[in-house]
Amino acid sequence: MRPARRWARAAALAAVAPGAVAAVADATGIGERRLRGMQAAPFGLLLSMPAPLAAAAAVVAGWPLVGLAAVPVAAWHLGLVDSPATRTANARTGRATSGIGLRLATINIERDVPTAAEIVEALLASAADVVVVQELTPTTQPAFGSEPFRARYPHRFEAPEDGFFGAGVYSRFPIAGADDRPLGGRHMVVADLDVGGTPVTLVSVHTQAPIHPRDIVPWQSGFTDLGRLAAAAAATDRPIVLAGDWNATTGNRPFRRLLRDHRLVDAHLAVGRGRACTWPAHRSPLPPLLLLDHVVVGGGIVVRGVHERPAPGSDHLAVVADLEIPTPNSSE
Repeated sequence: MRPARRWARAAALAAVAPGAVAAVADATGIGERRLRGMQAAPFGLLLSMPAPLAAAAAVVAGWPLVGLAAVPVAAWHLGLVDSPATRTANARTGRATSGIGLRLATINIERDVPTAAEIVEALLASAADVVVVQELTPTTQPAFGSEPFRARYPHRFEAPEDGFFGAGVYSRFPIAGADDRPLGGRHMVVADLDVGGTPVTLVSVHTQAPIHPRDIVPWQSGFTDLGRLAAAAAATDRPIVLAGDWNATTGNRPFRRLLRDHRLVDAHLAVGRGRACTWPAHRSPLPPLLLLDHVVVGGGIVVRGVHERPAPGSDHLAVVADLEIPTPNSSE
């Protein structure tokens, strides 16, 4: 074998190795039991990115060893960022449903961000019908009381706090009821919207980031409690939207399990945009690396589209999702 060819094969194996480690860690559950595993799991998507290219190179160049290593990792990677079954199911439901359009924007504005007024302007420019905000504090709350913002969103529920878990819901649709309830040991706003006569449960999600050992239990229980909430909504056939900063990607098994066990759909996966990223968004010219901010839906809601928008000064991008809410007259 020529030296150049040997070097190329070695480089392909080296490129696959980090992704292989991430895939094994995911398969063994280390990413949901140990702190370092929780922290590393979201980056498994990045570590495994070279695997599909390495697998293709192995086929073309006839490298069986590289193929043996790369193909399983490539399959794991593609399974995390792409879901043909989810896309097909969303499209099929969309063809059969005639409901009410709703554009929802969610943003973690970053605690006490000095550019809150600029973020408010960006949210107004998104033309959303409902805005969900995380890390709302008494310092940033006044920006959301501006006259233009109040005019567009006359219905609101705010639960600011000095820490990281304040939240607000701002809506053009009536809010029939709302409360700030403990979920996963942290507070999240749960609101009942009246969307053209259809009750919709909306949750402003902000799970505990797994930074310290003491964060393990809140991080794990956050997904459990959100699952209970989703199950309660499903029991009444009520549409549900869980939107916000999940501090998780599809590389985290608890997030995938929540979607699977409660028949929920991640908006990005539903429209084939699982490779999108929203964090960290404040390190220009470097792009964001992880998709931590999700709009998750259930109860017959159809995802028509999703995109990201800058939120000046925040370390997160805003996620804007175009949804279709089923009505009592929607065809099955």
